[in-house]
Amino acid sequence: MRQRFLFFLLLLLSFSFTSFAAEKDTVPSILGEHFHFNTRQNPLLPENDKALNQIVGARIQLLRVVPPRDDIQRNGPLGFTPSNPESYKPGYTQTFQKFRSKGLGIGFVMLNQNKACGTDAKAPWLVSAGRHCFNQYAWFVGSFFKPYNLSYIESWNEPNLKFFWGGTIADFIAYQNEMIAAFKAGWHSQNDTAAAKPMPHFIGPGVSGTLAPNNWLDQFLAAGGANQLDGISFHSYPAKNPSPARRTPETGFIDGIFGTKARIKKLNAMNPKLRLTEKKLYITETGYDTFGHSYNEQAKLLPRLYAMCYYGGVDHCGLYSLMDARNRNNPTADKMYGLFNTTGPNYQKVLSAKPALQALGAFNHALYGYSIVRSRLNQTDNIDDHGRLCLSGHCTTRPDGRFKSDPGYQKDWALVFHHAGSRRTKVAIWTEEPNTVKVSPDLGKLLQVADKRVVQYSDTLQIISVTSQDLP
Repeated sequence: MRQRFLFFLLLLLSFSFTSFAAEKDTVPSILGEHFHFNTRQNPLLPENDKALNQIVGARIQLLRVVPPRDDIQRNGPLGFTPSNPESYKPGYTQTFQKFRSKGLGIGFVMLNQNKACGTDAKAPWLVSAGRHCFNQYAWFVGSFFKPYNLSYIESWNEPNLKFFWGGTIADFIAYQNEMIAAFKAGWHSQNDTAAAKPMPHFIGPGVSGTLAPNNWLDQFLAAGGANQLDGISFHSYPAKNPSPARRTPETGFIDGIFGTKARIKKLNAMNPKLRLTEKKLYITETGYDTFGHSYNEQAKLLPRLYAMCYYGGVDHCGLYSLMDARNRNNPTADKMYGLFNTTGPNYQKVLSAKPALQALGAFNHALYGYSIVRSRLNQTDNIDDHGRLCLSGHCTTRPDGRFKSDPGYQKDWALVFHHAGSRRTKVAIWTEEPNTVKVSPDLGKLLQVADKRVVQYSDTLQIISVTSQDLP
């Protein structure tokens, strides 16, 4: 995301941070939002306690934190001074204890472009004084977070853009390796206690744009950039696709996921020692704004975007953003992606929820504890390898296991979810076609169960209970 002052929190939708850690297909374990501190926010304000409670009520429970950029946060809760890298601790302690009191876990991005660590805000690590300062900061951050539920450390934000990273790919890999070493040293400097948590995963590089041949990510991976990473992260914004016809979640976005996975597989085949196919796949930014879309359009598109993350089989899918980067009375392109709008002066901004928050909360509550169904696990020919139900009943598949467009239902979707405990099955069903209402075939018959279920559906995703029986 090209934003001049970037500081955000990504919230991973997960009722229990640990319960579904190894079950990426179980709702709501892979989803999230970003929370901007760069817009002069203060999460400690009593006036915003309602917003934090609404976040938890929507089953959002993991915060992704990025430190401030260009000194804009000197007056906020998460800044630090040039002479003392450890000066960040009071603000961090208050902020993360507040989040922890709400049951919220943490992810962290090491985007330290603060001028306290060098004169080059785009890559302070490249300046000798900045490099020393930054390694100190990474050490302190590692030592600070050991008692917290820390999910992952992401190495940077969009280093393929010169606005965010001023060095080469080789420079970035060197920085990343030193940062990981410094963080681990800080982590291990603290004694294990009853409150100590496991070492977080390390992911990166958080690039934007992954489809062009021999792009920045390809070069990074081929050069061994992921050797010390547990996961590969990238950003994808369907609304920015050059083709208007490919700006829905079900077109450019999902093809981008499968295209990126295919290229990673190809790179791994060329050099198996890279072990790229063993890495988890993280989308750490995606979303739709309310500058180019209405509030109601955003509320329709985001649940469909989330559904595509499950269909795409990524390990983590993060929505940008929790709050707008400009106040409601000052809408600006690329700044209005939030689930909340804001009003008020800097550091006193109050959050108000948009309809999309309720829509995403409904998605999580309806499918809480349900896993997306894969056909090979259920011997159901009408479900493809990634969880899509063939509404026509006679679909053919691509080599990657996805159904080809079935006649009459090219833009219609039905994803199958199953709850192992209750043995219930639900279907998320919708169409990409706006301003239309359709009637489904018998979903029970397609799923090869006795329950008959025929429903009307539109471009608003709805969750349908189909059966109380196990699938065949």
